[in-house]
Amino acid sequence: MYKTLEVYFVACYNSKGKIMEQKIGYLLKNINDHMKTRGDADLKEHNLTLSQSRILAILYYKGGKTTQKQLEDELLVSHPTVVGLIKRLESHHFVNVSIDTKDHRNRIISLTPQGKKLASNMTKVINKQEEIILKGIDNESRQKLKDMLEKILSNID
Repeated sequence: MYKTLEVYFVACYNSKGKIMEQKIGYLLKNINDHMKTRGDADLKEHNLTLSQSRILAILYYKGGKTTQKQLEDELLVSHPTVVGLIKRLESHHFVNVSIDTKDHRNRIISLTPQGKKLASNMTKVINKQEEIILKGIDNESRQKLKDMLEKILSNID
């Protein structure tokens, strides 16, 4: 029974085992997997993973620093996951970690000059990758796609 459900959520097959229709969730998963693979490959030369780069991007757009808790909330990941990502970023000298002087329970994560430079360059790479995946799609369709994806995300939150 579980195998049948798994197949249903992935794609609809005909009696000869050929895919008749790919489900939207399956397509989104494939897109995500390809983007992660491509992103990790592009970032490897900087000793970064896509997950680590997301932390740098958040820090960059927040003026260079934020709390660890805010990163957890924005990335929708657990405390131990963020701790591991931050430790690796710190070991490569991309971020510094300090204790909030106003509230000792908070850890402040801030970009180093090296991390800031890398984050700035990453925004160019991100824009280039977005242009590649949206090639051939006009601005109106891009906006409709964005609106639909945001609606899907709000439906599952």
